[in-house]
Amino acid sequence: MIEIGFISTQSLNLRITLDTTQPGTDAAGSPTSWSVLQLEIVSTPNHRKVTLSKQMEMVLKGILAWSHGNPQALDVLAVNLEGTEFQRKVLASMRLIPGGETRSYSELASLSGFPDAHRAVASVCARNKVPLIIPCHRIIKADGSIGNYFYGSATKAKLLKMEAATH
Repeated sequence: MIEIGFISTQSLNLRITLDTTQPGTDAAGSPTSWSVLQLEIVSTPNHRKVTLSKQMEMVLKGILAWSHGNPQALDVLAVNLEGTEFQRKVLASMRLIPGGETRSYSELASLSGFPDAHRAVASVCARNKVPLIIPCHRIIKADGSIGNYFYGSATKAKLLKMEAATH
């Protein structure tokens, strides 16, 4: 496992952790199959120098492309979907929501195959370890209000506004 550190994009500071426990390698010996384990939105950037592998560059390029108006740029990144079968289905279903669009917790429950589990779906959203890549910020309340977000409703509103502007 490797922590990339902090990356600042459009006033959001991100800390990314990659799973490097079972990487594949290409002909040159560079890792090819790392996946994002955790992504955190943080308030203070860390200015340490980081040497980037090709895989890290791919993750960073995806995040930077997303932050510059391409909400689909994160769709190609591999993610470790951990948890129960229910949790994995909810997380996978969240990834299907296009940038610039939102779904209610009830809609996500139905999309995941569990139409009566909107409260349990909300719990999965609250425990999402890779926001942005698994876009829990795109999940809103049934009445159209923004709802809660681990990093604050102001951050959630900013993310939705950024994506809506590019949709």
